[in-house]
Amino acid sequence: SVNELVDPGADLEGSGIDVATQLAGEAVDAGVARLPEAAVALLAEGDAWRVVTDQGKHEARCVVVATGAARRPLPLPGLERFEGKGLSWCADCDAPLLAGADVVVVGGGDSALQEATVLMHHARTVHLVHRGRDWRARAALREAFARALDACPGRCVMHLEHAVLAVEGDEAIAAVVLQGPDGTRRTLQAGALFPCLGLEPRVAWT
Repeated sequence: SVNELVDPGADLEGSGIDVATQLAGEAVDAGVARLPEAAVALLAEGDAWRVVTDQGKHEARCVVVATGAARRPLPLPGLERFEGKGLSWCADCDAPLLAGADVVVVGGGDSALQEATVLMHHARTVHLVHRGRDWRARAALREAFARALDACPGRCVMHLEHAVLAVEGDEAIAAVVLQGPDGTRRTLQAGALFPCLGLEPRVAWT
């Protein structure tokens, strides 16, 4: 019975992958069946629910939708060609590889300030680009960002009320083109781009 999982988060240690693997194992031990199927629709039928998958249908009294989220993309044609060639989604992963480089972070919320905070300790210059006039991040992340600015003077250049128009490069990212509030364009030499525009829930199939 699933009710045997009284506290599935107790005594868990390690990386996210380790924790997920342990939780999955505990669920199977408690009798949860794992179905290697892709859900394509969720239908309400009276007091029950029907989950339609690519292999059949399943009925249940209760359905938990835990499909995660997807990164909100930077709407630039052809940007995907720079995957693994300067386009990055994880400063914790890639910052040590960017020592002495110029990088661009796009966004004004939690993830943008968090990525910029990490990158300031490695990159030569972090260009932080935001369409708005002020940050949307939580107070704690603003404070951490402010501490990084003090610890790494001159390493972060903020471009408020700017938007990314294009990303240039042949084999890898070489430059990012910005447009300011007055329409003026400027080109930043950069070896990496971190789009941090938030997340969208993966619920389109419902």
